[in-house]
Order: sequence, then C-alpha cells, then structure tokens
Amino acid sequence: MNFKRIQWIFIIAFVLLDIGLCVSLLMGTQFHNTGKQQSQTQITLKEMKNDLISVGPLSDKRRNGYYTAAQSNNAWTSNNRVNQLRGQTARINDGIVNSTFQKNIKLRTGASQQQQLDKVVHSNLILHGKQYSYNEELSTAKQIVYTQTIKDQPVLDREGQIKFHVNNNHEVTGYTQGYLSEFKILRPRAMTISQQQAVTWLYRHNQINNNSRITHVIFGYSKIQKNGNQVVFVPIWTVNVKNKAGGSAQSLRVNAFSGTLFKMSTNN
Repeated sequence: MNFKRIQWIFIIAFVLLDIGLCVSLLMGTQFHNTGKQQSQTQITLKEMKNDLISVGPLSDKRRNGYYTAAQSNNAWTSNNRVNQLRGQTARINDGIVNSTFQKNIKLRTGASQQQQLDKVVHSNLILHGKQYSYNEELSTAKQIVYTQTIKDQPVLDREGQIKFHVNNNHEVTGYTQGYLSEFKILRPRAMTISQQQAVTWLYRHNQINNNSRITHVIFGYSKIQKNGNQVVFVPIWTVNVKNKAGGSAQSLRVNAFSGTLFKMSTNN
C-alpha cells in the first residue's frame, strides 16, 4: 500500500468522524432545548400547585388560528325587523338587540337546557338564529350563551352572541343579541400557543392569584380593532379563575398569536 493511498484513507476517516460529531451535536442541542422547555413548564406547574392554584389537565398542543374580519352594523337590526319579532318587546342599542319576552320561558328541570332553547333560537323569535350554537363553557345558571363561530371556534364578544337571561325561578326572561356577517380571512393560518402555555404565562406574570381555581380555559375569537362597520378578530385563550375563598370569577385573556395579555373591551 503506497503512501498516497494511506493518506486518502486518513482524510476520508477524518471527514466521516467530523460528520458524526456534527450530527451528534445537533441532536444533543435539540434534545437539550426540548427538555429544557418541558422542564421549565413542569417547574411552573409545580409552583402553581404549591401556591394552591387548582387546574385540570392542560393540553400542550398548538392550534391553527386566523386573522379574520366581519361586518357589524345596525342594518340587520332595523326597527322594522325588530318590531316584527313576536312575543317580545325589543329595542336596539348600539347595534345590539335587547329583548324582554312577554311571557317567560320556563326551563324544565332535568331536561337539557340546550334542547329547550335550541327550539327558541331556531324559531322566528330570534333573527338569524340558525347561525348560532349553544356554548356550555360560557353559560352559567343565570345566563345561557349561544355564539356565532369562526372556523368552528366561538366568538367571545357580544357582537357575535345571544345571551339569554335566567331568573331565580329558572325562567328565561329575555336576551341580548349581536350579529356578525360577511366573515373573511385576512391572513393565512398560523400556529397559536397552547392551552398550557397560556395558563403558565399568566401565572409567571402574576395574573393568577394564590388559592384560586382555574375553571375553564377556552379557545375562541375576540375583536382586536374596529374600523367603521368592519371588526377584526384574533384567536385568544380565555382563562376563567375563581378564588377558592369565594367572590366573583375573573376572566383573563391571552392573545393566542403573541402570547401576551389581551385587554378586554369594556362593552363585552
């Protein structure tokens, strides 16, 4: 074996060794970063537990989201149309219908309130009622909520919701309704932060008090700006927090694109 052949064998061996080291280094870095992120999340969740913050299982899966626009105006609720609604007294305020039923609707005990109110929403008692869906997570004992949807996710603002009012006798006395039309996508879909990231971000930024319970973490759409009749929506995570010692619940919102606190409009 001559010297030149030996020299080529050494060169090839060194090249293969360098490639192996580079691949090992890259894989090790990727594993380290993933492990570090998971470790930090687990540490945060443990800190929340130590601060007596109760929360159920949180998904670490990211979702698809969109910048979306819709039309919100008073034309759909003209006085002529509202006056034609039977069995109720309705008025318009800032594009929102406020209605009181002339005869309260009794909700039967033991029966699904969704099935009972679906018949009302999908009848001629409600304008465009078939475009709304019942939302259990947003509903309470005193307020039953139906929403329009964007890409199968609920609109979390009053402009796209029907809110039925329930009295102490378990009767529906009336409702408020906003309506959106002409939905369109403004930008291609993009990835959002996960449910888990939204909750841990709020905790790390001192938005969740000690000795509290996180009751719901809801994904949906909320308005970010309004230009004339056009309303622009972005995906958000809504985190409902209730103090274990009592008191009213708090609703916190996180922009699902930027991962920052989302300021709610005062008229939602």
